Amino acid sequence: MDEGPQAEVSPVVHGETAAEKFTILHPYVAGGGVGSPFEDQPQQLTPQVVLRGIHLTSADENVFNGLEIEIDNLTAWSSLTGFTSTVNTKAMLGEAADYWVKYQLARPPAPGEVGALGGFDVELKWQSTFNPHVTQTHAGRQLKASELVKAKFQSETPVPWDSFLDVIKSFQDLLTFATRHPCAIRSCHLIASNEAIRTSGPIELIRSAFVEPKADAEAKWNKFLFRVSDVSFGELLGKWDKLRSDIDMGIHVLLGLDYESGGYLENKIMNAASAAESIHRGLHPKATGLPVEEYKASLLTIKEALEGDANSQWFLGRLGNDPGFMDRMRQLAGIPSHEAVLALLCDIDQWAKWLRDARNAIAHLEGKALAKIPQEARYQISTATKALLHLVFLAELGLSPEIQIRAVNMVYGGQTEGFRRAVRTRIAQKRTM
Repeated sequence: MDEGPQAEVSPVVHGETAAEKFTILHPYVAGGGVGSPFEDQPQQLTPQVVLRGIHLTSADENVFNGLEIEIDNLTAWSSLTGFTSTVNTKAMLGEAADYWVKYQLARPPAPGEVGALGGFDVELKWQSTFNPHVTQTHAGRQLKASELVKAKFQSETPVPWDSFLDVIKSFQDLLTFATRHPCAIRSCHLIASNEAIRTSGPIELIRSAFVEPKADAEAKWNKFLFRVSDVSFGELLGKWDKLRSDIDMGIHVLLGLDYESGGYLENKIMNAASAAESIHRGLHPKATGLPVEEYKASLLTIKEALEGDANSQWFLGRLGNDPGFMDRMRQLAGIPSHEAVLALLCDIDQWAKWLRDARNAIAHLEGKALAKIPQEARYQISTATKALLHLVFLAELGLSPEIQIRAVNMVYGGQTEGFRRAVRTRIAQKRTM
């Protein structure tokens, strides 16, 4: 593509091959074409979105009532499977027998529970492929079968293609949170409401990926925070929808640490602290530093003392009743299972103090103040804070204390051991003073 100024052309451009139709949405001229300084060259367009398999008359045409995606980890997370396995229990008990595991593709699993997210119905759809042909090789014999779970989003009325974007991003965020992996959408197909359009084949939605798919690999389900079998799918989606709405930007800041794990330590600490404060504000919008009546009485006393002072309005304008940062952190830490929180942080007040001090030091560019926090704590405090916020999410989504404790033991324990070691050292030092 030629670089340089780009001019927007028609918001909808049609294209065709011998077998397929294409709609290019909101393209930009990247070079060439009539009126261009390079008009003797072929016009080149840079599309933002491509719909493969349909010609739309306008970008906001209401012709879709569904969308289906294939996304990382959904098959493992969904707990839906048609495979059954039988293990030779005699061999497991140490008796004289060969060890074997027999797999077979049984009848399809019962349909998954349907939930609602972002105004759309969401269904988990299981499908499988089975090749009955046995392949004989020099080394042995192969029989192939596979299964896949996709997520289907449906609207009661026809909507434009981009109406689904927020709900699939919300679902992607949920999968990324639950499975501890930046989940990429591997395919995305729209479902047309018009029968004539629908019979022409699948309509693929092609756009820049928020997370680029990587080579397929084994799903590390033992690192999942939870699976669908741990919770009611319908209730989960409803609570996730509300949580995402209540927290707003805080959830994006927090999940940004999951989607992109690299970067400078200072940035990760600031993002974790900012996410924590934002999430507290979202979950406790009416929190106060003092009981309301006490605050009003104290404010009245101050007003009377400042009466006639030329700077009284300046002072009074700074006397809000918001909780302090450490108070917010203590309240956040009180949401999940207390046992899980102590297993993660060891001491809530020490975590809150170090997080406050680290945030203030970075915000005011005071490297010496940051260096006062023990190195092990400094390097793992963003991870510990992120983990605490994940426990808050688990509690808000209705996951049991046992699942929260399991998350600490299976996922976060090793990642934050240095932080807890620093906390225990600090506690021991205080005792000897």
